[in-house]
Amino acid sequence: MTGQKREKRRIVIDFNRFFSNNWHYLVVLIFGVILSVGVWARPLQVMTGDDYAFHVTRLQSASKGWANGQIVPQVDPDTLDGFGYGYNLFYGPLLTYLAAGLQALVNFWPIAINLVLVVCLIGAGMTMCYAVSKISKNKVLALLVAVFYMAAPYALNNLYARMALGEVAAAVAAPILLLGLYQLTVGEKHAARSIAISAAMLLLSHSLSAMLFALMAAVYVLLNLRKIVNWENIWRMVLGAMVALGLTAFFTLPLLEAKLTDNYGVFDAGYSDVYFGANPRSMNDHRAWPQQLMIMDYTGKVNADGLGGEFGITLGMVAIAGLLGFWFVRKRIENEDQRRFATSLYIIAVLAIVLALPVINWHHMPGILWQMQFPWRTLGVATICLAVVSGYTIYGLLRGLSDDKQRVAAVLTGVLAIYLVMPLILPREDRRVELDSVQDDPVTIGWEAEYAPMQLLCSPDVEEDVAEGYACSLGRIREILAERGDDVRVVSGGVILQQASRDGLKMNLIVNNPSNEDAVVELPMIYYPGYQATMDDMNLQVGASYEYGLVAVTIPAGSKGEVKAAYGLSLATQLGGIISVTTAGLGAIWVIVSGIRDYSRRKKRAEMSSLMDSVREVVEDDMLEMEFNREAEKEEILASLGEPVPPEVSSVAPSNLPVSPLMTSDEITDTSKEPKTAKRTRTKKTTTKTANTRGRKKAQATAQVDEDKKPTKAKTTRATAAKKTTKVSKKVATSETPRRSTTTRVRTVKSGEVEE
Repeated sequence: MTGQKREKRRIVIDFNRFFSNNWHYLVVLIFGVILSVGVWARPLQVMTGDDYAFHVTRLQSASKGWANGQIVPQVDPDTLDGFGYGYNLFYGPLLTYLAAGLQALVNFWPIAINLVLVVCLIGAGMTMCYAVSKISKNKVLALLVAVFYMAAPYALNNLYARMALGEVAAAVAAPILLLGLYQLTVGEKHAARSIAISAAMLLLSHSLSAMLFALMAAVYVLLNLRKIVNWENIWRMVLGAMVALGLTAFFTLPLLEAKLTDNYGVFDAGYSDVYFGANPRSMNDHRAWPQQLMIMDYTGKVNADGLGGEFGITLGMVAIAGLLGFWFVRKRIENEDQRRFATSLYIIAVLAIVLALPVINWHHMPGILWQMQFPWRTLGVATICLAVVSGYTIYGLLRGLSDDKQRVAAVLTGVLAIYLVMPLILPREDRRVELDSVQDDPVTIGWEAEYAPMQLLCSPDVEEDVAEGYACSLGRIREILAERGDDVRVVSGGVILQQASRDGLKMNLIVNNPSNEDAVVELPMIYYPGYQATMDDMNLQVGASYEYGLVAVTIPAGSKGEVKAAYGLSLATQLGGIISVTTAGLGAIWVIVSGIRDYSRRKKRAEMSSLMDSVREVVEDDMLEMEFNREAEKEEILASLGEPVPPEVSSVAPSNLPVSPLMTSDEITDTSKEPKTAKRTRTKKTTTKTANTRGRKKAQATAQVDEDKKPTKAKTTRATAAKKTTKVSKKVATSETPRRSTTTRVRTVKSGEVEE
C-alpha cells in the first residue's frame, strides 16, 4: 500500500436516461393503478362477482396444498368440509401459485387476493406495452395501445362484474402471443420463444381462453399465409408449441390422466350438457344483440339467472372509433408489415364480434366451441385486437405532431379513455364482502361442482336429477357427504379397524384382516389420481369407491399393521414434472445462450461500424493530404521556372476544407510542438523538391539526346531551352504519382487505435 486511499467504486444511475427510455412503461403503470382503484381501495375485503366465490376459494388452494405436504398442489384439503376438491388438477394453477407467494409475504388472504387482481390488470398493460414497443419501435403508440387494452370495458367487466379471473389472467399472456405472430410475419427468430411463453401462460391460466386465442392465431396465419408459411417459420411454430407443452406437462399430463378415468363431471358429456351449459341451446340463448355492444350499463343489473356478465359486454367508444376510423388512417402506417399486422387484427376482431351476435346458429358449429357456454366470450379476442387497431388509428391522427406534443396528446387520450369507463372502476359497497362470507355464498354451494366424481353429481339419465337443474352441484354434494359422515368404513371383507388419525389429506389407521380374502376400506376423501397407501413398506392398491367415489384402499388377506394413506404424486404428475423441469432448464439455457450470441453479434456490428467509420475518415484525410501535395508540387514547379503562381494554386489550405472529426485532445497535444500547418508545409516542400529534381534531370537528359540526334543544327536559344524544360517538367510532374508524406501521424479512435 502506498498510503493513498483507494477510491471507492461508485455506481451511478442515470435516472434521466432511464426515464427517457422507459417513460411509457411508467405512464402505463400509473394508469393501471388508477384503473384498479376499485380493488385496492378496500384491501381488507374481497371483491364479489359472478364467479368470485369459486376463484377466491381456488386462489387459496395451492397454499393449503403445500402446507399439507403436496409437492405439486393439486387438491385443496379444506374444501367440502375436509373431503378435498381438485381445483388445480383441472383448472390452470398459475394464479394460485402467485397468490400463495403473496400470502407468504403479507400473511393475510384478502390483501393477497386483491394484489393478485391488481397485478393481473397492470400486468396486461405492461405486456401489451412491451409487445407493441417491440413491434412498432414507437413508445407513443405502445402507450396508447396498452391504455386502451387495460381500459377496455370487456376487460374491466371480467374483473369488476364477473370476477372471471381465468380470463383476467389470460389477458396478461395474450399480448405476448401477438408479438409472436408479428415476429412470424417478419421472420424473426425469437417468434418461437414468444409463442412458447404465451401458450404456456394461457394453458396455465384459462383453458377456454387458450382455445380461443389458438383459433385467433390460426386465423392470423391463414390471413398471412404467403408471408408466414415457410420452413423456418414452420419450425418456429413447432418448436414454440413443443416448448409450451413441455413447460405445462406437470399440469396437462395429470389432467389427461384424470380424463382417462372417465369419472368426473367436467369430462362427462351428459353432465356438461345438462348442468354445465356446454350445449348449442345455451350458446344460442346467450348471444348478444348489437345494442349490447354499443351501450354500456352502469347499474349492475343481473338477469333472471343471476348473471350480470351480459350487461357489461360493450365494446366501448375507443374500440368503436378504431372500427370506424381505421380505414381512413390505414395507409398512413408506413411500415408494410405493421400495416398487414393491424389489418389482420381488424379482420379477426370483426369475425369475433360476428360470432357473438345472433347471426350464428350454434347448432351448426363444432361441438368443442360449446365449451365456451357463452358466445360473447369471443369478445375477449375482439378486445385485444381492437386495442391495437384503435392505437394505430389514434396515432395516425397524432403522427404529424412533434415528439413532445405526441406524448402529451397520448397521455390526454389515455385520461379520456379512463374517464369513459370511470363508473366501472369506482369502489362499490355492494361489491365487497368479508372473506368469511365466501364459504356461505350461493355461488359456492351452487353449480361449481364439475370437478367432483360422477357418483356425487346429478345424473343426466335420472329425471329427478334433471329437474333439480343448477342446484344439482356442490350443495347436493355437501348434503350427500354430510349424510355419509367423515368416518372410515369397511366396504367389503372382514377387516378390523383399530385406530385412525387424520391430517388434511393424510390418514393413518391400524387394521387387521384375519380373513383369507382381501378387504376394502373407504376413507373420507374424494378420490383423485395421486392417492397412495402403504402398509409396512408394502404398496397397497388405491382406487375410487363405487358408491361415493371416495378413496378406497385394498387390505390384503391375512395382513395386519398400520396403513398410511396420503395424496401424492401420480405417475402422470411425476412424468409431467420431470418434463417441465427439463424443459424449463433447457429453455433457460436457450435464452441465456441466444442472449449471449445476440449480444456478441450486436457488439461485433458496433465494432465493425466504428472501424468502418475510422477507415472512412483515414481515407478522406489521405485524399486531402494527396490534394495538398499535388497543389504544392504545382506551386514549386511554377516557382522554380519563375512564372507567377495562379490564385487557385496556393500553399495555404482553404478555410472551408473538411477537418477530420476523429482528432482528439491527445492528438492535438502530441502535435503541439510543431504546428500542423508547418508539418504540412514541410511535407509539401520535401515532396515537391524531390519531384522537381527528378523533373530537371529528366528534362536535361531529354535535351541532351535531342542535341546528339541533330548535331548539324544551330544551337537553340536560352528561351527555347527554358520553354522545353518547362514543358517537360510539367509533363513529368503531372505523370508521376505523388508520394505520400513521410510524416508519421497517430490518430486515436473511440473504438481503438489506428496507427499509420
